[in-house]
Amino acid sequence: MFLAISDTDLFRFESINDFVTHSLISIEQIKQLFDDNQGNFPLSIQLEQFVLDHILQSNSKNFKRETFRDESLIDLYTSFLNDLLHWSTYTHKQIVCILTLIHGLLCQIERTNKMNSIKLDEAFIHSCSILMGGNDQKKPILFNSQQYPKVIDYIIQIIFQHRYLYETLLDEKPQQIEKIEENRT
Repeated sequence: MFLAISDTDLFRFESINDFVTHSLISIEQIKQLFDDNQGNFPLSIQLEQFVLDHILQSNSKNFKRETFRDESLIDLYTSFLNDLLHWSTYTHKQIVCILTLIHGLLCQIERTNKMNSIKLDEAFIHSCSILMGGNDQKKPILFNSQQYPKVIDYIIQIIFQHRYLYETLLDEKPQQIEKIEENRT
C-alpha cells in the first residue's frame, strides 16, 4: 500500500539531497500551495486536494475513495502535511525531508515482518544520522539542535506509537477495517 505510492528505501539514502530527490512532493509545490493562498495557511479541503493531486497522483487509479482504507490513506497523508506545514520555523526543504522520512518508514513497516522491528529501527537511525550529519563534522546538517528533538519526537509519535494502525491497514483482510466499514453503511 505505501510501497505502491512510492517505494522509498531509506537504506539507499546517503545524503540530505536523497531525501529531497525522492520526496513525494517538491519544495516548489509547497511554495505554490502557500502562494495560491497569498501566504495564508491552506484550508483543510485544500490540503486534502493537494494530497490527492501530488502525493497520491501516481496511484489515482487505485484510490477511488470508496473504501475506508483509501480514505484512511488520504487522511493520513493530509494529517502529516497539516502537522508539518504548521511548523512555521521549518523550511520547505526540512518539511519535504521529514515527509520523505515518514513515508520511507511506512514503506519499511510494509516490508518488515510484524514480529521483527529491527529493520525499522535501523532505517530510522540511518536516516537521522544523515539528516544530522552523523559523526562526520564535514557533512551538512538539516536540523539545528532546537529543531532536532521536536522532529525526533514527532517521528516517534507518528510512526512507532501508531505502528499497529499501519499494520492493520496493511493486512490482506483487515478485520477491524471491515467492521468499521460495515458500521459506516
